[in-house]
Amino acid sequence: MEGPAIASIEEPKIAPATFRISENVLDAKATNLAGYQLYDNALLDKREVIFTGHAKKRFRERFPAFASKENLLSVLLRGATEDKTMSSKDKVIRILNNNFTSVLYLKNGNMRFIVKEERKRYIVITVEKPD
Repeated sequence: MEGPAIASIEEPKIAPATFRISENVLDAKATNLAGYQLYDNALLDKREVIFTGHAKKRFRERFPAFASKENLLSVLLRGATEDKTMSSKDKVIRILNNNFTSVLYLKNGNMRFIVKEERKRYIVITVEKPD
């Protein structure tokens, strides 16, 4: 079963590269990803997913062991679940600091994905290491 095409964009105005989830899963299985979920948990529907240049840069900086494996981002995101470790207070502070932008906080292993919905697609704003 193939998932949706995953677009990867850089800023500004660079044509997106498209990846297929099935190819990324094969790469993920060849990489040591103990502690990460690789299956699609259906939390996100099958819309297009875009990783901003900022998200990819933070992924490389914060997870240097995976720096050369950016194509794993889509697999790790699809395996993520709602991050229930963030307090309501922290979420409110972030909403206030980010111009009231509503986002999803998703966690897989020690990665937190900050995702917003825009124009019927998901945009991964950044990838963090939860506190």
